Amino acid sequence: MSLDKIGNGQKSVVFVYDPNLAVSNLQTIEMNKARDMIGERATFLIVKAGNPEVESFKNRYDARPASLLFFSGDGKLVDRQEALLNAEQLIERLPDR
Repeated sequence: MSLDKIGNGQKSVVFVYDPNLAVSNLQTIEMNKARDMIGERATFLIVKAGNPEVESFKNRYDARPASLLFFSGDGKLVDRQEALLNAEQLIERLPDR
C-alpha cells in the first residue's frame, strides 16, 4: 500500500514486514483483524523490508524489520513498537486524532 496515505487526515499504522521473520506473518494477521474491527477509522499499511522504494521512509523514521509505526492524522510519528501486537493492542495504541 502507498505511504502517501500517511498524513491524509486519518491516523495510520505502518508495519515493516520482513518475510524472513516468523512474527511478520503473525503481525499481518493481527493488522487485518484490527482493520476488520474498526473499518475505515484508521489506515493500516505494510511496507516490505528490503524494498528500495521504501528505504527513505525507513531511514527517516529509523524503522527496522518488524517495527510498527503509529502516525497521527497530520502525519506525525507519535509512537513506535516492535511486533507482535494483537488487534486490540494495535487499536489501543492508535493516536486520538
